[in-house]
Amino acid sequence: MKKNSSRAERRRAKRAGTVVRRFVSKPLVQLFPGVTLALCMLLLMWQPTQVATLWMLHENNPVEMLTFVFLMMGALQSAKLARDLRRQREPLTVWGFYVLFALGMFFTAGEEVAWGQLLFGFTPPAFIADINVQHELSIHNLRGLAGRSEFLRLAFGLGGLIGTALSRQEMFRKLAPPRALLAWLLPITLHAAVDCYGNVFPINAYLDALLTPSSEYVEMLIGLTGFLYARENAWRLAHDG
Repeated sequence: MKKNSSRAERRRAKRAGTVVRRFVSKPLVQLFPGVTLALCMLLLMWQPTQVATLWMLHENNPVEMLTFVFLMMGALQSAKLARDLRRQREPLTVWGFYVLFALGMFFTAGEEVAWGQLLFGFTPPAFIADINVQHELSIHNLRGLAGRSEFLRLAFGLGGLIGTALSRQEMFRKLAPPRALLAWLLPITLHAAVDCYGNVFPINAYLDALLTPSSEYVEMLIGLTGFLYARENAWRLAHDG
């Protein structure tokens, strides 16, 4: 009975995942992250669109809300994949990785909206607000950590690129990102790398002023990339099964 149930789940995952697999591989989708990130920066540079673009990128506005949604989608998809792999008796190193990835996406989603403070408008405990540079219920804005998220974005991008490079190794085959996501990982990594460099060495002030607001758009790309990673791997692993 359990065997038939497992087969049915794999068939459902194949049918649902085929749509995502074809979507990710389309040329226009491959161009989407790099082109839209460049467009975002151009709109920030062009005076007539600067104010509207900054509004879109500001906290609790469309880009941040989409980031939250994509991160939660990625967390749920990763958790479901971990559950399915555990039921299929995959090694702990495989399904456990997706559990950790789901927790990471969920934690980042929570931080994105200050664990509901930005949505529901509640006041955080005073002992947290006093040591938070934005007086929010979040860890990444605590004194000493605020303004360092670019290193986490760089870690995400580099981790994805390294994983893709290791995809032909048998021990990483079930964990590695699909090669179709290289077009998403490269602009994320490049933007974060320049941002990190600017934290250590002096860079052009105009470029620095563009990097800070556009990093909000990069975070949205990270959320969407994380979801596509989990969804594509769910399809691939079900197909292989």
